[in-house]
Amino acid sequence: MPRLPAGTVSFLFTDIEGSTRLLEQHPQTMGAAMARHHDLLREAVEANSGIVFETLGDGVYASFARAGDGVRAAIAGQQAIRAEDWAAVGELRVRMGLHTGDVQIRGEHYFGPALFRCARLMAIGHGGQILLSRATRDLVGEGLPAGTGLKALGTHRLKDLAEPTEIYQLIHPDLPAEFPPLKSLDVLANNLPIQTTRFIGRQREVAAVRDLAAAQRLLTLSGTGGAGKTRLALQVAADLVDTFADGVWLVEMGPIADPALVPQAVATALSVREEPGRSPLATLVEFVRSRNMLVLLDSCEHVVQACAELANTLLRSAPALHILVTSREVLGINGETTWRVPSLSLPPKPPPPLESLDQYEAVGLFVERATAANTNFRLTEQNGAAVTEICARLDGIPLAIELAAARVRMLSVEQIAARLDDRFRLLTGGSRAAMPRQRTLRALVDWSYGLLQEPERILVRRLSVFAGGWTLEAAETICPGDGLQSHDVLDLLMQLVDKSLVIADEQAGQERYRMLETIRAYGREILAEAGETRAVQERHHDWFMGLAEQAAPEGYDTQGLTSMGYEYDNLRAALRWAIDSGDAERALRLAGGLWSFWSVRGFYTEGRAWLREVLALDGGTTTGRSAAARARALQAAGHLANYQGDYHAAATLLEESRTIAQALEDPTALGASLHLLGNLAIGRGELDQAGELFTQARTLNRRSGNRAAEILNMLQLAEVAYQTGETALSRALGEDVLKTSRERGQKWGIARSLHVLGRVAAAEGDFTAAGDLHLQSLAIQVELGDLQGQVGSLAALARTAFGLGDRPLARQRYLDSLRVARQSYELLEIARGLEGLAELYAAVEPERALRLAGAAGSVRKTIGAEPYAEELRRLNAWQQPVYVALGEKRCAEARAAGRGLSLDQAIGEVVAAASAAL
Repeated sequence: MPRLPAGTVSFLFTDIEGSTRLLEQHPQTMGAAMARHHDLLREAVEANSGIVFETLGDGVYASFARAGDGVRAAIAGQQAIRAEDWAAVGELRVRMGLHTGDVQIRGEHYFGPALFRCARLMAIGHGGQILLSRATRDLVGEGLPAGTGLKALGTHRLKDLAEPTEIYQLIHPDLPAEFPPLKSLDVLANNLPIQTTRFIGRQREVAAVRDLAAAQRLLTLSGTGGAGKTRLALQVAADLVDTFADGVWLVEMGPIADPALVPQAVATALSVREEPGRSPLATLVEFVRSRNMLVLLDSCEHVVQACAELANTLLRSAPALHILVTSREVLGINGETTWRVPSLSLPPKPPPPLESLDQYEAVGLFVERATAANTNFRLTEQNGAAVTEICARLDGIPLAIELAAARVRMLSVEQIAARLDDRFRLLTGGSRAAMPRQRTLRALVDWSYGLLQEPERILVRRLSVFAGGWTLEAAETICPGDGLQSHDVLDLLMQLVDKSLVIADEQAGQERYRMLETIRAYGREILAEAGETRAVQERHHDWFMGLAEQAAPEGYDTQGLTSMGYEYDNLRAALRWAIDSGDAERALRLAGGLWSFWSVRGFYTEGRAWLREVLALDGGTTTGRSAAARARALQAAGHLANYQGDYHAAATLLEESRTIAQALEDPTALGASLHLLGNLAIGRGELDQAGELFTQARTLNRRSGNRAAEILNMLQLAEVAYQTGETALSRALGEDVLKTSRERGQKWGIARSLHVLGRVAAAEGDFTAAGDLHLQSLAIQVELGDLQGQVGSLAALARTAFGLGDRPLARQRYLDSLRVARQSYELLEIARGLEGLAELYAAVEPERALRLAGAAGSVRKTIGAEPYAEELRRLNAWQQPVYVALGEKRCAEARAAGRGLSLDQAIGEVVAAASAAL
């Protein structure tokens, strides 16, 4: 073989699209075709100064000293393959990827991340397509062959879970130019996170686990804490993302403290909406029943029984579902395949030469992480033996190695090795291989904690109270006291990040912090040993109770609700602590504060379950300190019951809240109870009763000066008037709210009143004025980030456009409304949007219109929301001529087909219809 290009090298990786299928279809001729394909590509590579350094199956891997030579070889190879007569095989479609990076050569083999990036780049392309990374594109520059160009395909995440990369497609007149979207993580269905560090080694393990996960329906990766189970599973999931039609989905079990919440955690990760009268498990089973997906349940050891029961139920119900589990303990159910995650590979004794030392995974991981901690670090003849010793003494456990490597910022590797010897002296008397791996990791964490200064130790153990991460502000409030000052927390937190005991992440532009679960569990133990658990837990609870109480439903604080979404694991943990501690007042207040979050996110079943526990704590007191908190919790429970159509339970709960408010002589609480009873009356269709209740609430709130609550009462009175056809009264109420809200500078009130006035204008036939009012309302809601309000305004704008005869604009408005409704979990507005689109398509595609109406009916049934009288009139108006034209049988079949669509399929039906003429 000629000498391999070294240093910065451009790589061309290729394979045949659908080669496995072709081998099955043409077992006699495909072998010869593949060999001819190899020859053609080798000729193209060598004619352009490249070297084919490996062929594997249908893959060809070549290297070039110059990026331009790689581009010319790719073009020549595609031209040759397209010109060849492949006889019975028909056609070979080869996908190609070009990437440039620094590599090392050992013997006749390349080593370095550039190889893996090139393979990942090729894997997201299609047969006949040539893809270039940004690095290769920059080197090629203006030196492209004549007639050749580059098409920017945007920034994409490859399957190595690293940072996104810019990708370009080579355009040549002899080659196809149009292809489907790239099969990157941005396009394929998944929720896999970007990783901030590179995945090191374990290529054989990835291949083995990938094959098992694709073939076995339940695969559990077991092993000690810190062995790298999660990282390996994530990489496997990324590799399989285009294998499962409905995607791959990560469910993090680490923050889940209550086994009963395991089904809800999976449902949330899969964006499964709760259904009235059904448990989260039943709804989840129905959702996955016909789906082909891979679900990764990560870190299950502390809820292993619940995970085992859930996996068993789901797998029995969903024949195309695959589950991948990481856990220190296997699930122990029928059909489970287990695979123990090994330690990273270690150098043999005596160690190999320095230049090949870091090809062993443990050493390679130490070197990469040590270099990140200290950019001056280098693996040398002087420190090589110490690095090898550290990796061996830590049994090649990834987390242990990362923690040790972080110390390079402060200690030499020789000092680290010496301290490990001191700490692990109890393990030197016998075979380290015979000792439990967990003890090794425990010893390392204990050692790492022992190296900290006392303020750092205090902060580590107090940070362990957080579940699912925290903000700096939360840490500065919860952790200080008894040896730790609030103003010291920032610097100490940064020191813990540097020492790999805390991980810093960014979510929605905000810095957040978290601990690995192993470190957090250790911290909770030493927190208890220090006798600080209750004091820190109380501060943790009170901080998150304050967060919940700030996001009151009457304030439309969408930013507060977003913050609660990030902190929901903490909110759950705080509520569980209050309940388990028997602290009724704290539990009642926090549960009452979570009301709006549970409502907006649709966590009706979970919210009601929490509230039942909370309300049982104080025995139904109607006086004393916790009475006001109980009234609010009752209001929350009644509100959620009303949303689920459980009107009897809602009435009982809300009447009790009214009784307590009256006993307390609290006009604010009483006004809230009356308002919610009015909402219940609307749900029951008792509009006169609703009007009376809202009027009583308004009177109370006006007397007590609670103008914000009064505005809500007036908006609902306007809704009642609108539904009863009293448009003049509805307009008067809307104008009153608008005036008051402008005087108070209350933007959400302005937006909601403009919406009311727009509906009134449309009801009176003035669609131009209605459109102007809804556009003004929409602009304010966009400014506020009020997604729920945006959904309503967009749907209203669609109806006004329809009223003006502008059907294309109406369609676009409905599509926009559906998009935002999906983002904000507004199922009722999704149903209304589908019904509006059905009305649009009734005249041009009546069967599609009926399918959309059927899908909308299914959504309404899910949430128990029947159409209003006006909505029924509109449905009947367009359906009657359709039934006459198509006949009863065809219409019934079309509606039934729509009812059988999932929510995603219904949205897909809408998108497919978007190009139809109106």
